[in-house]
Amino acid sequence: MSVPGEARAGFGEMQLLHDALFEAFNQRAWKRFYSLFTADLVVATDPAWPGGGEYRGREEFERFISQFLEPWEELRYEPAGEPFAVNGRLIQRGTWVARGRTTGIPGTLEFSVVTTVRDGLIARGDFFLSERDAVEFAQRAPT
Repeated sequence: MSVPGEARAGFGEMQLLHDALFEAFNQRAWKRFYSLFTADLVVATDPAWPGGGEYRGREEFERFISQFLEPWEELRYEPAGEPFAVNGRLIQRGTWVARGRTTGIPGTLEFSVVTTVRDGLIARGDFFLSERDAVEFAQRAPT
């Protein structure tokens, strides 16, 4: 999956951007959250991801986020393990920690996200249920 005009970001820059993104998500600081993406953002989820698919641009992504949050009274991101780089992309294992809106039942969902940075912003986010799939995706991605 190519990212037009992609300029390599350093590992530290990618990690800071990733941390800022999920901090803004957990705080529901939506203006700050969406300011961290390029205008031509692409977000793709694992085919088994509930309500998943591929979302292009901010409008589609905002719609996905709204639908993703709907069933949860609480939903927060927690990193799991240390991030690492593969082929110029950041891979971070994480966990969604949630409590259902109508049931109150708590739950978790572990995943890995591959973050592609261009010009200091997130240009692409690819979410996988398996870390192995995330690494394989990053290895295949054009440089």
